[in-house]
Amino acid sequence: LENPHGTQEETARLDILAAPLITTQLPKQEETVSGKDVTLRVAVRGSPRPEAQWFFNDTPIAPENVKFDEEKSEYQLLVRQPTVATSEGTYRVILKNDLGETESTPCVLTVLEPVKLTKASPTSDVVDLKVGEPFEISFDVGGKEAPKVQLTKDGKEVKFTSVEGTRHVYSIPEVKPEHQGVYKLTAKNKLSTEETNVALNVTGN
Repeated sequence: LENPHGTQEETARLDILAAPLITTQLPKQEETVSGKDVTLRVAVRGSPRPEAQWFFNDTPIAPENVKFDEEKSEYQLLVRQPTVATSEGTYRVILKNDLGETESTPCVLTVLEPVKLTKASPTSDVVDLKVGEPFEISFDVGGKEAPKVQLTKDGKEVKFTSVEGTRHVYSIPEVKPEHQGVYKLTAKNKLSTEETNVALNVTGN
């Protein structure tokens, strides 16, 4: 007859040893703001405690930004000071112990940027022109997501003459008195809104 205690111990031991099992997956998508740290988390069961290797676009990540939270059985990756160029892409983690390994679902990190508005012309906020002279407003508008850009004159929307990439241009070859007014450019995305005004004064010849 087997010693009942021996059998029980053996069973308990089998329960304790287990290949890694992910109990809370990485999110499929994560958003952060440029420069704002973000932590990716995955909860895992397994014994012995699994080793974690994180990857960014299939390149292994150095361990200094990786933590394990004992209480939650959670593996954490801190993405510091993220930028579009250095941090945007796909993250995943492989968890491994003596009994096996498992891989998380990939998480796509998007880095958002506030609106950046740069006026290329005119150099002044107030422009004085004579009838028949040319007038041009030119702006570069950046940001992520791409900002919604609107130009108004005295509160009424006017169409840009051209939009090429980030450059937005409104031009009048020969100004008339009715072109006089305040032109306001508004650019907004979900992070921020930027505005700038140009006042045009038109005088007769």
